[in-house]
Amino acid sequence: MVEPQPAATIEFDEGICVVSGMCTSLAPEIFRVSDDRLTLEVLQTEIPADLVAKAERAEACCPMDAIKVVRREGESTA
Repeated sequence: MVEPQPAATIEFDEGICVVSGMCTSLAPEIFRVSDDRLTLEVLQTEIPADLVAKAERAEACCPMDAIKVVRREGESTA
């Protein structure tokens, strides 16, 4: 069986992240605050189609614009 291609990827700039945690509440399948609460962990950088909308909500709510969702060419924004 062929694995499906990711619909999008996550680009994350750890250097500007302030670990607000908003992304973790919007997309816990993708983001997690570390146990020491000092860093954000990206659990998956390749995003399947069913999680793209959650990833995009997290991107929109990031107060530092540290998250960027990059859709694969040919993927719909709907």
